[in-house]
Amino acid sequence: MIRSDIPNDLMLRRAPYPAVRLWVVEGNDRARRFYERAGFGPDGGTLTEYADGSPVPELRYRRAAAATG
Repeated sequence: MIRSDIPNDLMLRRAPYPAVRLWVVEGNDRARRFYERAGFGPDGGTLTEYADGSPVPELRYRRAAAATG
């Protein structure tokens, strides 16, 4: 659960990992715009899950967790 009293950017900067990855449904433009505004972008990874026998294509998004330098 993400704590609402700490900005997400601050949480990511303090993350002990170099990057954060997530999966988003390819056709979910609203979710994709949301993540893109938060600094995530597609990294080329793709995956197809199945829901009730129907394919659901997904894209992997990535964002650097900590500032480098």
